[in-house]
Amino acid sequence: PLLHGRTLRVEPAKAQQLLLRLAVTAGEFAGATSLQGYRADGGDVMQLLSAAIRHNGDEITALALARGLDAGALTSVAHLAALPLLRSAAGALQDRIPRHWRQGYCPVCSAWPIFAERRGLDRSRRLRCGRCAADWEVEWLYCIYCNERDHNQLGALEPDGRGEMLKVETCRSCQGYLKSISSLQGFPDFELLLKDLETIELDLVALDRGYRRPGQSGFALDIHIVADAPRRGL
Repeated sequence: PLLHGRTLRVEPAKAQQLLLRLAVTAGEFAGATSLQGYRADGGDVMQLLSAAIRHNGDEITALALARGLDAGALTSVAHLAALPLLRSAAGALQDRIPRHWRQGYCPVCSAWPIFAERRGLDRSRRLRCGRCAADWEVEWLYCIYCNERDHNQLGALEPDGRGEMLKVETCRSCQGYLKSISSLQGFPDFELLLKDLETIELDLVALDRGYRRPGQSGFALDIHIVADAPRRGL
């Protein structure tokens, strides 16, 4: 992945402000009230950003326990706080994405895609990363998680009345699933997470049938987050 081995520079004050705003907002909801009084210092912010980008849930959980916070809530906030940094990095690296990236995980940040787009009239199969918003094409009839290519092991769950618009690609070999959505031109980056939420019924159906998505990213990133000096306006 293109972020592997790189160093990302962050303005600590801005990152801290964003994380605190997210924590305050999240703390208004049941299950995340422990975040209401959380005042992350600069060290926590940098650690949370690094762990979120590396998809290291254990590190975030350990920090949550040390601060007396709900681990699930802090994990959600950390991943949201990392989105601007990930999307900025992906925008800078978009032209370097290999034309023939054959892995199922993201060629930029190594996350598994949130869904596949069956795009255009030719119905090309393009995977979309919900974290950095990268977009890459892969071939049909194979499982992106375990590389299974036996069509007898591959299947689909299709909601009633949706036709080919929405479905879930499934694999019996690894019990993995991937949402698949028809799109003429592809979804804008800012709509990806909204589209993921709008199709949550597909996740519920897949989970009810015993299918799962990997809990970890597809590749262990080696990445460093360092403090950058604030930039002054002209």
